[in-house]
Amino acid sequence: SSDLDEIVSDSHPIHEVFPFILLKTTVTNNICNCVCQELRIPLYRPTRYRNIFKKSPKEWLRRIKNSDFIITDSFHGLAFSLIFHRNFLVLCADEKKFTRLQSLLRLLNMEERYVRSFEDLKSRICLIHKNVDYKKVDGILKRERVKSLDFLKTNLS
Repeated sequence: SSDLDEIVSDSHPIHEVFPFILLKTTVTNNICNCVCQELRIPLYRPTRYRNIFKKSPKEWLRRIKNSDFIITDSFHGLAFSLIFHRNFLVLCADEKKFTRLQSLLRLLNMEERYVRSFEDLKSRICLIHKNVDYKKVDGILKRERVKSLDFLKTNLS
């Protein structure tokens, strides 16, 4: 994350829920509102002004890095949440594309972070208050990087 920390040097906390949502629906809106009510912090809602003038990749990364909580249905939203050590929930926008998210969650033993529906969230509302164990996650990611590099060295030599 040090390379990204250079790009996104601003580390001032933004006490809000950041929705990195590709497919906005009534269900995703209800989930976002429920999380905000439970955490007692506002939801970031882009306005027309924000969309036109502040929708740069750097601004999105800054929001992910500094928001208290991320809700995403995007692989990149999940990846950046992990990189920046944010608490998060994962939703499913598209079953066909969900396999990447599901595989990463499974690899990290974080499948509980996947919320299937509003009712699923309500039945497991305590999940919102459970911090991600990033010491454990970082250990798994480090091990997987080593395995990947070993594989490349073995097969490319």
